[in-house]
Amino acid sequence: MTKENKSILVVDDDEVARETICNSLEDTSYEIDTANDGHEALEKIAKKEYATVVCDIKMPGIDGLSVLRKVKKTRNIPFIFVTGYPGDADENQIVNELRPFGFLSKPFDHKELILLVKNAVDHYNLTKKREAFLKELEKEGDEKLKKYTERLKYII
Repeated sequence: MTKENKSILVVDDDEVARETICNSLEDTSYEIDTANDGHEALEKIAKKEYATVVCDIKMPGIDGLSVLRKVKKTRNIPFIFVTGYPGDADENQIVNELRPFGFLSKPFDHKELILLVKNAVDHYNLTKKREAFLKELEKEGDEKLKKYTERLKYII
């Protein structure tokens, strides 16, 4: 059985915002890592498997949208975007193109963040369990197919 992943990466160039998100999640059972910008986030994601990423959209250098675009090429990690500029980003375009797990506008409701992160982590872990189950089923199917093929050799 697949072990549940409870690792979360919080990405924000604003230290106060990053700390606020971390403080909101402090009393949960999640293992929380932080990144100061998109570049650091990509480095951490390359080294560790996260169940969810909570990420600011507007950051200097590599923004949150670019981080998600790059991550989507190799991994399927739920992203929750947090933005201080809710009208600035065209949410419909982002949703249609990148399919983030959710959006929060700063200042956000701490309970809403906790619930959104919980749902994202649950989604990630259920997806991983499903993938493991399908692989096991495929393996069992291949073994049964080989067994029946061997039997058929003697019949034909």
